[in-house]
This record gives sequence, C-alpha cells and structure tokens, in this order.
Amino acid sequence: MLAELSKPSLGKCLGSWNRIAGASYLHMDPLYCRNDALTSRDRVLCHDIGPISHPELYGADCRDVYSSAYRRIQDTRPQMTFVSQASKSAFTKYFGDDYPSMDVVPLYLRESLLESIPDAKHLSKPPMMAHVGSSFFISIGEVGTRKGLLQSVQGYARSELHKEGVEYVICGPSGAGYEAVAAIAKKTPGLHLFGYITDEVMPWLYHNALGFVLLSRLEGFGLPAIEAPFFGLLPLISHDPALVEVTGGHALRCEPSSVDEVAQSLRALASLDPIERNERIKLICEHARSYTFENFMMGWAKVLGLEAKHFFDHGVYQQN
Repeated sequence: MLAELSKPSLGKCLGSWNRIAGASYLHMDPLYCRNDALTSRDRVLCHDIGPISHPELYGADCRDVYSSAYRRIQDTRPQMTFVSQASKSAFTKYFGDDYPSMDVVPLYLRESLLESIPDAKHLSKPPMMAHVGSSFFISIGEVGTRKGLLQSVQGYARSELHKEGVEYVICGPSGAGYEAVAAIAKKTPGLHLFGYITDEVMPWLYHNALGFVLLSRLEGFGLPAIEAPFFGLLPLISHDPALVEVTGGHALRCEPSSVDEVAQSLRALASLDPIERNERIKLICEHARSYTFENFMMGWAKVLGLEAKHFFDHGVYQQN
C-alpha cells in the first residue's frame, strides 16, 4: 500500500490478492481494496475521507489513489465501519448510504488516563524548555497544514499575548506545510517550535500549560482534544465535526480562517473564568469516559458478529 502511494503506477503491475474461497475480508483502510476482488460481504474501515474532501492537504497522487479505491467501494457496496459519526457523515455526503451496514466504532483513550489524571506538578522544568516562560499554550502533534497550525500561529501573533507574558509552544514531527509554519514561527515573538519531544517532557508541558490548541482542518476522531482535558487542559478547537463530537460540544471553538477570531479565542482561553474552565474540562472528561478500550472491543465484536466473550476466551482483550 505504501509503495503504491509513492509510485501510483506500480499498482498497474500488480494483480489481485489471492482470496480464500467464500471468505469475507476486513480491510483496515480503503486502499487495501485496490488490489483485491472486493465483495459486498467484505468490510472496510474508514477513518476519514480527507484525500477526497480535502485533497489540498494530501497532494494529487494521494487523491488519485484514494479516488480509485472509493470508486471500487461504490461499485461493490461492501459493509462499512467508521471511527466517528463525523467520518460516517462525510462518507455519506460523497458516496451515499446504500450499503449493507454502516457502523460506527469509536477509537479509545489510554486506560491510564481514565483511571486517574497523572500528577506531574513535582517535575522540574526539562532543559529543552529552559527558555519557555511560566504561562503558555501548547499544540502537540504533526506540524503542518492539516492541523491548522499556520492559522494558530497567525492568530497568536495577532493577539499580542506575548506582551502579557503568554507564550505558545508547538511540538511535533513535520508534516505537509511545515515550512510555512516554521517560517512564520521564527518571526513571531513568544513562540517556541520544537520537533520530537520525549515522554519525560510531555507531562511537564501538559501540567504547566494554560490550554491546548487544535484548530485542525480535518480529523477522523480527534484523540488529542480529549486527552488534554484529562491533564487539566481545556482545548480550543476548530469547528471540525469530529473534534466537536469527541469533546461533546464543551470545548472552546473558533473559525481558523479568521485570524481575528483565532486571536480573540486565544485571549478568551487565557482569561477564562476558572470555574467555567473547570466545568468544561469536567464535562469533556465525563463525555470521553465512554471511549474505553472495552467498548472499542465490544463494538468490533458486534460488528464482526462475534460473541463478546470470544475476545476474552481467546486472549484478544489485551490493550497494547
């Protein structure tokens, strides 16, 4: 699959996969359908339809390869599974709803977060964060166009919060559009851009930040937006349907395309009344507690037509 993405012409040289006669197959991504004699008895997992709905975030090659996969899905009409109601709605908008089944099985939070909120207040400031002040926002994840970080940085610059001692820390691997984010970051006072950070640094960031910023343009599920509240951080998100869904509508929201609105929302996040902040965080956490690994496994048991005890009896129920 990865080879075909990098060299789309390679697919023309490959035949269909060999299938066991009469068997049904679970495809963990639409791309796996391209070189398979897909049937209506099969099932395809869809995280999002980003290459189709937001091709500018992925590139023409990725769009073309996924388009051929979705054409096969449309022609064959297999069973479908989605990671969120938002991804299901997006799929239906483009490809209709005439399928044998269209189930939603949400992803899950790490059980360690659901058991108790980690306490890292006692941690000393990591050396790599030596130049970061005591008041800051954080964005953690892929640095690029898809996560809306260019708009986040522009809004932060417009807010002039750095003059009040509020800084902005961005950490994560580079993605498409990284160069534009890095270029504006260099010219923005109060902004700190890091690449990879260790597991030792993450807890300190989460426990000392003012809020979590995720103005993503596309999410299939939006896991970071519900992990942050378990560390006591209120997220500021875009109106992306998946982010709104997973946070139960309790996060602060703004329109990333408006620099002024982003700036105003960051100011609101920095100055939010503590009572309202804590109430919003509490509501997001309560909503997110349904995203357990057990519910995830039970959802797949139902989708695959298996008794839930099958996963326990055969030792499948083990969270990695």
